[in-house]
Amino acid sequence: MRNISTFQKLPIENLTPPRLQNAYSSGKAREQAVIMITARFGLSSKTIIQDVLELSREAVNKLINKMRKRQLILTQTTFGNTDNQFFILSSEGIRLAEFYFRIELQLKADLSRVNERNLVHDLCTQLVMLNLVKSKKVTSMVTERELRMCLDHRGNDKRIVDGLVLKKKQWIAIEMETGNSKNKQKQEIRKPILDKYLQQIKLENGLYQCVELYSHRQRFLTQIEKANKQIVEMPANNFLADDKTIVQNRLHYKQSECSKLFELLYNTERKLTDEHARKIDDSSYLKKLAELKLLVASTDDRIVQLRLAGFVEAGEILGLL
Repeated sequence: MRNISTFQKLPIENLTPPRLQNAYSSGKAREQAVIMITARFGLSSKTIIQDVLELSREAVNKLINKMRKRQLILTQTTFGNTDNQFFILSSEGIRLAEFYFRIELQLKADLSRVNERNLVHDLCTQLVMLNLVKSKKVTSMVTERELRMCLDHRGNDKRIVDGLVLKKKQWIAIEMETGNSKNKQKQEIRKPILDKYLQQIKLENGLYQCVELYSHRQRFLTQIEKANKQIVEMPANNFLADDKTIVQNRLHYKQSECSKLFELLYNTERKLTDEHARKIDDSSYLKKLAELKLLVASTDDRIVQLRLAGFVEAGEILGLL
């Protein structure tokens, strides 16, 4: 079992290197970033690299093909994501990653070990965490893969979350909700998850002090928020007043990221070319925004108001407003 501080101390600056004037230095920095990203998360994809390194699709294709030919990565065709492909580090890539990080990573160059059923979920989590690093909103992180190496029961440990980030000297759990099954059985599924969050937040030396929930669907987040509020208000669940305050103030539903996660990792109609790879339809967005504003004006529903706020924030982030 590894000490979590080992991963908390790993540098994150090279995961999102700045643009360099020298073509050779820039190429080496990008290659190193791909190796370090793939090492920490266990796998990655072209869409992740294109977004995080802000490259054209052509440049990403050349970079990944070059690394594959140099036997630094292993690629796998799949129907599990919009790229129809993902990659992991080869034995040589693992050796380089361990040299960069100066630690043993316990990685294996084995594509069969990847659970493709969780592929999009894992890539969504990766995209969110790397964008937080790129925007300099966090100063450290621990991935789910690394967290599992530090906990006693690994896959069955109740403390497992999708990731940890350090923001303003406070550790925050990252949770990605890409399925709707947990929302259909609200009490049976969500209460144990809520108990897990409360336990860690209330501990003096807990793994995290807040939780940020993300999804590609605003509907999933609003359902979860509503379910959590109902659960803590039910007398039979015996939640304390402090528990209710924690649920209200320390669980944050990040609706502003829904549009980007859907567009990059779920939109099967997105064309993987430089012309269309990051295209957002301005007119469709503004039409939907107008519809939401009309809906908010005609109702006092808090959920609808939250949807509008998240939609506006997403538009500002994407440069549409």
